[in-house]
Amino acid sequence: MRRVALLPGRSETGITQYRAVLAAIVRGDADEAELKIRELNRSAREYMLRYKNFVL
Repeated sequence: MRRVALLPGRSETGITQYRAVLAAIVRGDADEAELKIRELNRSAREYMLRYKNFVL
């Protein structure tokens, strides 16, 4: 997880995505929160695949 945060642009993207998750939770919108978590996980995976040589 820490390695993924070091990837170029990932920190900014992750922060934005986590804020969207938290906003959905605060609104009480569980479906939206789940959707945002899935997007966040998908994005992290894409970053790892894109930068796998950097991470490994």
